[in-house]
Amino acid sequence: MDRERKKRQRLIRLILAEILMVASAVAIMIVLTLLVMGYRINQDGRIKQVGMVQLETAPTGAKVVIDGKSTGWQTKGSQMLSGGKHQVAVQKKGYTGWTKTVKIKPGWLTDITYPRLFLKKRPSEELAQMSDLEFFSIGKEMIVWRAGELWHTLEIHNADVEPKVLTGILPENASLVRWCKEKRQVLLKGEKTGDWWMVDLDDTAKSVNLAEEYDVEIVDARFSGDGGVLVLVQDSLRYIDLVKKTIVIWVDEAVEQFVNVKTDVAVVINGAKGREIAVYKNDKLKKILNIGEKMILKLEMVNYEKQNYVLVGFGQELEVYKVNGWGENSMKVKKILRLELGSEVLSLKSRENLVLVNGAGTSKVVDLAKKKTWNVAAKASWLDDSLLWDSKDGKMVVWDFDGTNKRILSKISGQYEASLVGAWLYFVMPDEAGVSLVREKVVE
Repeated sequence: MDRERKKRQRLIRLILAEILMVASAVAIMIVLTLLVMGYRINQDGRIKQVGMVQLETAPTGAKVVIDGKSTGWQTKGSQMLSGGKHQVAVQKKGYTGWTKTVKIKPGWLTDITYPRLFLKKRPSEELAQMSDLEFFSIGKEMIVWRAGELWHTLEIHNADVEPKVLTGILPENASLVRWCKEKRQVLLKGEKTGDWWMVDLDDTAKSVNLAEEYDVEIVDARFSGDGGVLVLVQDSLRYIDLVKKTIVIWVDEAVEQFVNVKTDVAVVINGAKGREIAVYKNDKLKKILNIGEKMILKLEMVNYEKQNYVLVGFGQELEVYKVNGWGENSMKVKKILRLELGSEVLSLKSRENLVLVNGAGTSKVVDLAKKKTWNVAAKASWLDDSLLWDSKDGKMVVWDFDGTNKRILSKISGQYEASLVGAWLYFVMPDEAGVSLVREKVVE
């Protein structure tokens, strides 16, 4: 009997131990889950859900001040904050500051990666004197311009920069430029003739007048992202293989306009049912939207997080469509945003999920991911992926994409492009001889 009782007692102890182990594991999992969800015990001993703000600045190492109080941490870093609105400021000695009111959602991460700080004393250098400047454009890696009778290029990623003169047969001048993201090439539209040129900036001997080479009258041209060029010719969309030197028809249905992200293409077709927007992929054309007799002023296409968006400007209206399953039989099209601009849509310029919509009298920035919009200056242009700029009284004014943190920087000629690349700000400045290409160091 004693032996049986001892066996039962051992069994009970084992069962209780296992129950306690399981209960402890469950409790730990619950606590960890609550911590991940942002629950914390506050100073009053109460459990409260908080959110997290993660802050990254250029340059890093800036002191973070929240609601007027120093936090003791620097960028790049993160901190838990209670839900609601908080004033977040970053400060660094020798730099302009940055401040914004941020709404924290309990249980969520608020990721702020775009704050830019500028040196208060910015060393500058003249890169080129450009008298008789006729054309000027800035790409991701190079600047190209025509002054007098010569075309020039300049690398913008090197510390030591020296302009180079392009030689070979090139267009006299250009009215439009499109940059290739994959190669150091540009498409230039001749200002007088209207011919489209593919110019290889590393080897101009490879440059070609596309209209002459393929005996076509080109209305529009864009790089296809696979080493070719898409061209609109006599109401049809065609593909030029620059390596094989061949041209083939992709869409032959009265095409009025087209835009593309690599080989994913959206076209406007004027057919028997009026104007329709269709998508093209892998030799298949699928019509997705009938717009009747509406006149499209601007068409744009954006790819963000492997998702295609089609933006259509009708007069003073902008409509944004999200397309799932591009070109597939299961493709679905959903209108996610309609925007009244108040003036005609003149241009659509995208940076990742942000689209700058310029109008005749006003402009807006659209966030495709959050479906939010902000009013900005009418003549705003992108300076980098999150900063906008405009010229006022001969000075460059910059601000964040949502219109906050406005700062006045340098003397500038407002009729040419400007760009912020790494530690350097590139822009055109007026001088006694005309204009000069200048760069300022904005970050040490």
